[in-house]
Amino acid sequence: MTSDTVLSADGTTIAFDVEGSDSHPVLLRVDGAASHRALDPGRAEFTRRLADRFRVVSYDRRGRGGSGDRDTYAAEREIEDVTALLDRFGGRGFVVGLSSGAVLALRCAAAGLPIDGLACYEPPFVVSPDRAPVAIDYAERLQTEIDSGRPANAMKLFMTEAVGMPAAMVDGFEPATP
Repeated sequence: MTSDTVLSADGTTIAFDVEGSDSHPVLLRVDGAASHRALDPGRAEFTRRLADRFRVVSYDRRGRGGSGDRDTYAAEREIEDVTALLDRFGGRGFVVGLSSGAVLALRCAAAGLPIDGLACYEPPFVVSPDRAPVAIDYAERLQTEIDSGRPANAMKLFMTEAVGMPAAMVDGFEPATP
């Protein structure tokens, strides 16, 4: 496995690992919001199983793990990150998105990125009539936490109100320290 970085359009450094032959098509793995390469013990098995058919690229989304960040979040910057990664590996490829990474992968496809195939696993969409929608002011409260520099509070709000995780499970969430 090789580790390296690319620069996104706004100058943010995006860290990645790659495994598999240069002759294989690229498979870019887009993880969920609370993950990065060092936190996912299943990533090695995922890569091992696919590296004989794909050049598997796993990266840390901006603000996580070895990747840099900017002060203001915008989904468009993450689309630019995916573009930079695809460009680094020939300009196109397959994309698999996990959780919120599935939503990002769908946004990349909708933006017209050169994606040859797309797999989305557990996108956080509520489609069941049995589940109550989030509170009408949820997005505003979430943005307030982000704008106020409280990412741990934003993550707790997301996990309890949007995901539905019990509050007791997220009480230990703390902001990452560099």
